Order: sequence, then structure tokens, then C-alpha cells
Amino acid sequence: MYDVLVLIHILSAMVWFGGGFVLFAVERHALKTSGHEGADRMLRHLEWTDDWIFTPAPLLTIASGLTMVILNGAWQFSQPWVYLTIGLIVVEFATGYRELKQLKDAQPKGIDSPEYGAALNAYFRFAPAAILMLGVIVVLMVFKPGA
Repeated sequence: MYDVLVLIHILSAMVWFGGGFVLFAVERHALKTSGHEGADRMLRHLEWTDDWIFTPAPLLTIASGLTMVILNGAWQFSQPWVYLTIGLIVVEFATGYRELKQLKDAQPKGIDSPEYGAALNAYFRFAPAAILMLGVIVVLMVFKPGA
């Protein structure tokens, strides 16, 4: 059972981190080449990824990770790599949710509205930080400081 959890954890983390990285790169390219209109069009075309990739992958990663900590006597929630990972995930989710909500709330106002422009710019400012946080989480998972 533990090996299956490790497999699920690794595969879902790959999709979460790798998918997020590629999605950001594609969206950033759309913004640079076509401005807000291109970025908006790309975001709308890729909207289904929220439901089918960027919701299930993190949930599977988190659920399998928490289950492995519970099942494996070597891992404890008091270990720095575990609580730092949980903290980074909470920060990443809370900030990402806020940025996406502001973007979705501003979309009906149109791409030329100041609200939408500000929300889109905030989204693109946050995305590298989110990818960096996920990268730090991967480092924590590999090296397990304090284990």
C-alpha cells in the first residue's frame, strides 16, 4: 500500500509542478506576444485545466502525502520538512485562490478594463512565486530536513 501511495504522490506532484510550470510559460508567452487579449484568450482556453488537472493533482498529492506521514512511523508532523511543506502549500493555495478569484471576477468587465488589467498583472506576478514555492516543496520532499 505504501509503495502505491508513493507512486500516486510522485505522479500527481509531477503533474502539479510540471503542469503549472508549462502553463505559466505558455500564458506568459501569450501575454508577451499578444498582450492582455492573448493572455485572456489563453486563460479561457485552458480554463478546464483547473477542474481536470489543477484541482485533482494537488489534492492527490496532499492526500497521499498526509497518508504516508500517518502510515510511516519514520515521518512525523513535527518534522521540519513536513510542517514547512504544509505551510507552503497553505500559502500557495490561499494566495493562488485569491489571485484567480480576482482574475475571474474581473473577466466580465472586459480585457480593456483597469480592473482586469490589474488582476491579470497580479496573476502573472504571483505565478513565479507559486512555482518557486512548489520547487521548494520538491526540495523538502527529496532531502527531508529534520527527518
